[in-house]
Amino acid sequence: MALKKEDKSRIQDFYRKKLKKHGDNSAWSVDWESYENQQSRFDIFSKIGDLNGKSILDFGSGLGDWYGYLSKHFKGFDYVGIDIVPEMVEAAKKKYPNAKFVNAEIDAIDQSFDYVFASGSLTFEVEDGQNFYFKIIEKMYRLAKIGVGFNMLSKEYFGTQKLYTTYEPFEVVEFCKTFAKDIRVIVDYLEGEFTVYLFKKKQKA
Repeated sequence: MALKKEDKSRIQDFYRKKLKKHGDNSAWSVDWESYENQQSRFDIFSKIGDLNGKSILDFGSGLGDWYGYLSKHFKGFDYVGIDIVPEMVEAAKKKYPNAKFVNAEIDAIDQSFDYVFASGSLTFEVEDGQNFYFKIIEKMYRLAKIGVGFNMLSKEYFGTQKLYTTYEPFEVVEFCKTFAKDIRVIVDYLEGEFTVYLFKKKQKA
């Protein structure tokens, strides 16, 4: 499930330009509209369960700001962030020296974590986009001991894009039903997107 060379180069170039233009303290550098929107996504992720003392993998960690958020709200967690843009990884290391950031794709990861998250990492258009990202979701689920959280752009709201992959929530759910024990979909927090939780065990209602 490694990215095609052309897709990887295109993504790296896109975010290099963003980082150069906006610096390492802007949500614009990771292609979010605002700091507030970014925090709204993190707020939703934080409700997946008690993250105190848990091991966490952040797929597509960008500038490491999910770690920054976690540090303000949870204690004793073990965090690893992975990203394919070397400049992002280096910037994240400088911002958050107590965290671990690695320049890698998820297919290179074989360590298990309690939770695996992807914020905005399943959206950049690549070859065979939806099928490719569905394989990534399966890998995230295999790596997780407790659960997975990821967000996606709604096809109903954004339509079909050249730059981004968009999704129908019911298609995502139907796919995840083939392997996940429990699935939760969260909407109505930001216009045009949704978050999915996947759990290894059935959760209480």
